[in-house]
Amino acid sequence: QPALACGPTMEHLDAKTSASLHEMLAALSEKPTSITRGRVWVMTRVGQIRAILLSILDYLHQLSELLTPQFRKALFILKVLHECLMAAKKQSKDVLHESCYLFLEAARGVAVEADGDGDMEKQVQDIVELWYANQLFGSGHD
Repeated sequence: QPALACGPTMEHLDAKTSASLHEMLAALSEKPTSITRGRVWVMTRVGQIRAILLSILDYLHQLSELLTPQFRKALFILKVLHECLMAAKKQSKDVLHESCYLFLEAARGVAVEADGDGDMEKQVQDIVELWYANQLFGSGHD
């Protein structure tokens, strides 16, 4: 699998954070410990969430342009974002709530990757429905 850059938004992150983000995204797998590591990585850098989310969106875009299907990697990234949102709700971290449109844009990008695979599309839909059911973007979180 070719190495993917984390995109032009990386100028907002220092070189060490940029490299660390790329390593975290590249190492993501279906294992729960991998998803948890991703959540911890993001949540310890929550002050940089906007730059991180923009970089993740760029990474997802690059995945979509590869010749081989990368939906599973995109789904793992979406699961990390889900875990971050749930943790933010528990910790009342409004900075994540303020960036909700970026989370939704990531979900849209992953759904595009599923392209016609009903099971994969359902997994994305289930995650987004959980976001709304838990009022992660609604007035219940304000």
